[in-house]
Formats: sequence, structure tokens, C-alpha cells
Amino acid sequence: MRSYLNIIAVAALAVGAWMPQAHAQSDELYDEAAQEGELVYYAQGPSQVYEDLVAQFEAKYPKVKVRIVPGRYDVIEKINDQLEAGGDLDADIVTAQTMQDLVEWQEAGQLMNVQPDGIETVPEHLKRDGFFPLSIYLIGSAYNAEKLADGEAPKTVEDMLKPEFRGQLISTYPHDDDVTLYLYDQIREKYGWEFFTEFMELEPKFVRSHVLVADALKQGTSTASFDQITTFNSSEFVVPKDTPLVAFPYGIAAFAEAKHPNAAKLFLSFALTKEQQERYVSRNIWSAREDVDPPEGFEPLESYDVADGFIDFISDGDRVKELRSRFEEIIGPIEGEYISTAPSAQKQ
Repeated sequence: MRSYLNIIAVAALAVGAWMPQAHAQSDELYDEAAQEGELVYYAQGPSQVYEDLVAQFEAKYPKVKVRIVPGRYDVIEKINDQLEAGGDLDADIVTAQTMQDLVEWQEAGQLMNVQPDGIETVPEHLKRDGFFPLSIYLIGSAYNAEKLADGEAPKTVEDMLKPEFRGQLISTYPHDDDVTLYLYDQIREKYGWEFFTEFMELEPKFVRSHVLVADALKQGTSTASFDQITTFNSSEFVVPKDTPLVAFPYGIAAFAEAKHPNAAKLFLSFALTKEQQERYVSRNIWSAREDVDPPEGFEPLESYDVADGFIDFISDGDRVKELRSRFEEIIGPIEGEYISTAPSAQKQ
């Protein structure tokens, strides 16, 4: 008994010694970030994926103001232009779905190698020395329950080839959206190119954002989709029985030449805290941390058949180019506008 109590006492002392030190390090980093006063955040994607995190960060660290530069693929172009110009990098951090860009920057030594607290809880295959996933998104199927009874709802991707779905299906363009390209390639591996010939005969609608897919299903202008991201979904979500759920990381990184390096380190550490990761889960987004429970109503990722090789897939430039070209031949050119990526009015 005595030895057991001694162990507890030693452990308590160790924890007590570590916690103030960790807190002190955080306070010291905030003091240094406060002297910089600003963080320049290049945010790829719709405002729904970054605004809450920024608001929480500024509430906790009010002496560091976040300037958001929003966009889609143009965000990457702006950063690359700055890197090529040399010596005048505006971006401190970036969040991006286009993981191939993070891979290229990491391999070129252009990213800051930050190891925030909690990084050990992130799956090894989803992180590199220089970036890690801010969160993980899943793509599956969805349908409008007011338009379809449960018995009529598609349980598989193949079910959506039924004639009754003519003119009722919706998707983003695979040759426009990287994760949809990955999804379509998973379907191709299962059913071959013939699937898409039959799919196009049903006259599906194509849009340029998964937010628009969700809106169309909710409003009933479309009935079903096998291309729905969980976080935007407000319809009946279905885990397809015949193809994997596509899981893709939304990456975050800081630049080695950042003008506000301490603010960048502070933001990365804040983003990976368990508290912030749990806020993602409340919005049907999977945490990057393995010690955080999945969203309500879902099982842990390992319970599903999941395709999570997105980083390697999208980094294979030749293969991606070939697939985009083939899908453009089948579907046709990209039309329509992407949704606004600007912060909401109160943030501007």
C-alpha cells in the first residue's frame, strides 16, 4: 500500500509541476504574439469552415487581431506569388483542402515545423513535419426525406442509377472539386467508367460547392446525392453500403517566413486544443484528434469502410490531371459560380 501511495504522490507532483509550466509557456507565447499584434490568415473555402475558430481565438487572445484573406484556389495562387517574389510574404498561416499544396510547401522547406500540444493524438498518415489536419470531413450520401419515403431512399450509390432519379440528382463537378474527384475515383474503382455513362443519362445537376448541394437537397430542388459533406448536410444522411465514406483532412500550416511567427504558433496550438476540436464535432465534423468522440449519431471512423488516402491521391499530379480531363469529357465544362468565401458582415 505504501509503495502505491508513493507512486500516486510522485505522479501528482509531476502533474503539478507540468501544468504550471505548460500554462507559463502558453502565457509567454501570448505575450510575444501580443507584441506582434496581428495574425494574417489565408483561409481556403467557405466562411463556415473558419469563422467560429477565429472568433474563439480572438475572444481568448484579444491582443492578437486576425486579418482574414479568404478565397478558394486563388488563395493558393496568392501565396505562391508571394513565395516566388521572396521577402514579402503576407500570409502567416493557411488552411486548405488542397493538401497537395501543403505537401509541396513542406517539401520545399517553406513551412514552419511546429509541434503543438496534442499533435501526438493526430493520426500519423494525416500529418507531416509542417502541417496537420485542423479537422476531418466526410462525404457520403443524402436525400430529402419529404420527397422520398425511407423505403424509396437510396441505400447504395448504385441505387441512384434508378430511372426514377432522372433529373433529381445533384453533385459538385469532380474536375472542379478535389475531394469530389477523389470520391468519383472511388466509385470508378467499384463500378468502372460505365457508372458515369449511366449517371449522365439521368441528367444530374452540377454545382460548384457542397454548400449548394446541401441547399438544393434541403429545399427539395434536388432529391438525392452521393456527394454530400456531413457538416453542410441538413437532410437525411446515408452511409452507403457499396462504396467507402470519403474522409479528407482540412489542413493547417504556418509559414517559415511568417511576419508574425509567435501569433502563428499560438493559433496552431489553440486550433488543436481538445476544447476547440470538440466544437468541430458539434457541427458534424470529425476531430483531428483521436481522443475526441465522433459527432452525435455517428460511430468512430474505424467503424466504417473509409477511404482516407486523399493526401497521396491528390499529390499524384499526373493521375489527377488525367482524371480531371476524363471527367470533363463525360460531364462537360464547369459552369456557374462558386459561393462567397468572404467573412460575414460582422467580421468585416
